[in-house]
Amino acid sequence: MSYPTVAFLGIGLMGQPMAARLADAGFPLHAWNRSTAKARTLATHGARVCESVEEAVRGVAIVVSMLEAGPAV
Repeated sequence: MSYPTVAFLGIGLMGQPMAARLADAGFPLHAWNRSTAKARTLATHGARVCESVEEAVRGVAIVVSMLEAGPAV
């Protein structure tokens, strides 16, 4: 079975474990965070670490936004 590609924006206290579980379950995952170092933690789960929001969402079927507050969006 093939899963749709997911972009996960916001790899913080809530976002990191949620994104890791998606990747571990087999979903192709694009990860973005304002500080790239946090997104890099998902590379060990097979996620593609993206340098920009535009890169993360390009061509994906689902976008999950787990950002801190309105201004970050």
